[in-house]
Amino acid sequence: GIMMAGPAILLWVLGTAGGRTLPGVFDLAVLGAGPTGITAAVKSAQLGRRAILIDDPGTGAKVQVGGPSGLFSKALRDVSKKLNVNTLRSMGMLDSAIWAQAQALCREIALVETQNTVRRLQRAGVPRIQGAASFAELRPDGTVVLRCRMRDGSDLLINTQRALVATGSKAWAAPGVPLDGRRVLDSDSISKLTYLPTSVCITGSGIIAIEFAKIFAALGAKVVLLVRGSSLDSALGKFGMDPSFGGEVLSSLLEGGVELRFNTEVVPGSFVVPSSLSAPIQLRVRSTKPTEPCDATDACAELRCDCYMLAAGRDPNTAELALDRIGASVSSKGALVVDRTLCALPERVWGAGDVLGPPSLASTGVQQATAAVDEMFGARGTRSAMHAGGADLRPAALVGNPFRYAVGIWTTPEMAYFGQSAQHAASMGIDAVEGLARYADTLRGHVNRCKFGTLKLIVETRTGAVIGVFLFGDEACELVHYGMELVANERTVFDVRDTMFAAVTFHELFTLAADDAIAKLAERGSGAEVVARGLRG
Repeated sequence: GIMMAGPAILLWVLGTAGGRTLPGVFDLAVLGAGPTGITAAVKSAQLGRRAILIDDPGTGAKVQVGGPSGLFSKALRDVSKKLNVNTLRSMGMLDSAIWAQAQALCREIALVETQNTVRRLQRAGVPRIQGAASFAELRPDGTVVLRCRMRDGSDLLINTQRALVATGSKAWAAPGVPLDGRRVLDSDSISKLTYLPTSVCITGSGIIAIEFAKIFAALGAKVVLLVRGSSLDSALGKFGMDPSFGGEVLSSLLEGGVELRFNTEVVPGSFVVPSSLSAPIQLRVRSTKPTEPCDATDACAELRCDCYMLAAGRDPNTAELALDRIGASVSSKGALVVDRTLCALPERVWGAGDVLGPPSLASTGVQQATAAVDEMFGARGTRSAMHAGGADLRPAALVGNPFRYAVGIWTTPEMAYFGQSAQHAASMGIDAVEGLARYADTLRGHVNRCKFGTLKLIVETRTGAVIGVFLFGDEACELVHYGMELVANERTVFDVRDTMFAAVTFHELFTLAADDAIAKLAERGSGAEVVARGLRG
C-alpha cells in the first residue's frame, strides 16, 4: 500500500499502540490523487516541501491514478470517434465484441494516464499511499494526525503540519431511482457498463449528461435526454459560459441524433428493470410544468431503453473524513467550508476541487490546488495573475470574477472560456464589442468539415484590449490557453492581428475574430480612434 516515488525516499513504518505510524512530520499531506491532489503535491515538492499523497483505491483493482473522476467519459469520447459502430455491425461484428474493444481502449487510456502520473510523482519525489484517510486529531502543537485505513484493514497514522482535502465528489442518488450498477446507472457506475446499449435514457442537463448523450449517440445508440428545465442555457450559466452558446449546444445534440425532452422528469418508483438484457427497462416520465399535472398512471408517458443513466448532480466526498474531530465544518450539501483563501482550518487544513462544491471541473480544481499551495506556503512570487491580489478563490466566485479561473468543458464539441462575457462587461460599466469567428470559415474548419463552432473575443472599446475569450468547438480546451495569455497580458486585437501565424490551424479563428472586432470598433465613434492608433502600429 505504500508506493515509493523516488529512489531517495525511504518511509520506515513504526509500530505504536494505536497502530503503525510514519516517522517524522510532513509539511503537507494531500488527500486525493486526482488532478487536483496531484497538482498540489507536486507543486509543494517543487517548493522544497516534504509532501505525501494519500489515495483511496476503493474496492477491487484500480488502474487509474491522476485522471479526473470523469476520465472514463473522456476516454469513451475518444473511442466513440475512432469506432464506427454501424460499420462494424455491417461487417458482422457482435455488439459484445465491439464493446469489448471500446473497453480495452478506455483501459489503455487510463493506464497511460496512471503511468504518466506515477512518473511525475517520482520526478518530484512525492510518496503515495493507497488507503482511505480520515482526520484522527489536531494536537496542541498544531500537528494534524491522519488515520489511513490500508487495503489489508490495518491503520497507518501520518503526522503533518498541513493537509489539503482534494477527495473529489460522488454521483448524487435521486430518490426513487433503483441504481443497480448494471442497467440503472449514475455518472460514477457508468464506467462499469458491461454491454453496448442500443438505447439510452439520460436524466440531466449539465455537462456530464450532455457529454454522455453525445457519446452514446456516436456509438450508435438511440438517446433520449430528459431535462427538467425549458432550456440548456441555465446549465451553461452555472459555469459562467456565454449563454448564447446554448443554441449551438442544442443544435449539436440534435445533429448527433439526440432526442431532447424539456420540462420532463422521471416518475419516482416507476422503473421496471428486467434481469435479462434482452428485455427493455420500462419507466414513466411526466411534465414538470404545474399546468400539466400527471395524476394518473395513464397520463404519464412510458419510455423503454436498454440503459438508464442519472446525471443530475454530484455530492462532495466528505462524509468519511471525520472533519469534526479537528473542528472543520461542511455545508448542508456536504461541501467543505473554506474561506476566501480556500482554508478550512487556519494554518492547518485547506480544500480544493469538487470537495468544495460546484463547478466541479478538473480545470478549476487544478487552479484551486495551485492557489491553495501558494497560500499555505506564502509562495507569493510564484503566483499567476489569476491568483494575485488576495481575491476570493472559492467556487462561488467563479461566475462573479471571470478572471479567477479558466474553464474547460469536454463536451462534444468542447467549450472553454476565460475572462469577461459581454453581459458581465456591461454590468461592470465597460463598453465592449464582440469579435466573432466561425469554425466553418477557417481553412482547418473546412478541412475537418466543422458544422459547429464559434470563437468570441470580448474587446474593450476604449483600448482594444481583449478582456474575454469564449470558445465552442473542436479543440476549444486547447485553444483557450492562447486566449488566457491574451487576457492576462492585456493584449489588444491589433496584437492578435499582427502576431498570429497564418497556417492551417484553428488559431486562424483568433485572426478572423480580431478582424471582426476591429471592424466593429471602426463603426463605433468611441472605437474609431483606437482603430486609427492600432493601424498605425
